[in-house]
Amino acid sequence: MEMMLYETEVGYSWVTRMISLAVVIFAGSQNRRWPTGSLWVATIAGSIALATIPWTGHGAMDEGALRFWHFAADILHLLAAGGWIGALAAFGLMLSIRGANSEQLVLVLSRALKGFETAGAFIVGTIIVTGVANYLFIVGPTVIEVVTSTYGILLLVKILLFVGMIGLATLNRFYLSPSLERSVVAGDFSLAATALRKSVVIESTCAVVIVCLVAWLGTLSPSIEMAQG
Repeated sequence: MEMMLYETEVGYSWVTRMISLAVVIFAGSQNRRWPTGSLWVATIAGSIALATIPWTGHGAMDEGALRFWHFAADILHLLAAGGWIGALAAFGLMLSIRGANSEQLVLVLSRALKGFETAGAFIVGTIIVTGVANYLFIVGPTVIEVVTSTYGILLLVKILLFVGMIGLATLNRFYLSPSLERSVVAGDFSLAATALRKSVVIESTCAVVIVCLVAWLGTLSPSIEMAQG
């Protein structure tokens, strides 16, 4: 066990991940005393934890410059996905608060949604670009050969769910968020908040399924499946 943890890349990445996650938990416990600083520490430590995951993925099989660029694409992909899922969790928590001043809560939520628009567009763009890059690193410039494999089917389901999430995010951006702003002015925000809550729940469900698919995809080798086919 000691040799595995301290003499292999998998061990190094696991130890780094556990330390980073422990820092995230500690920072979260200090949020009341140190609200802004604790969030920055948790964000940085969480990013480091995410960045260690590629060392147990497909990129670990590459060598030289290919290995570097594959890891870079993997890390950016994970950080962008983590940012999106984290934002969904934040919006979900805000929408689930009970007993708070409803008008003030909706005002804060409306401002948060407005502020996330630019970051959301950057996140989606990063996921698409790095996703295509990762596909080329793992499978290569081919589509037909991989479609009938287990890897290809799972990847297709993942892409469809991702497209669905983009559709919901677009709905939030161009319809639900403006509707929430208008409802604040009108003083009747229950319908807009309910619609937004349903959208966030569906989008979050898609995100959870995608994470499960990613875990499954990480155990498969498309090159071996194509060779057997």
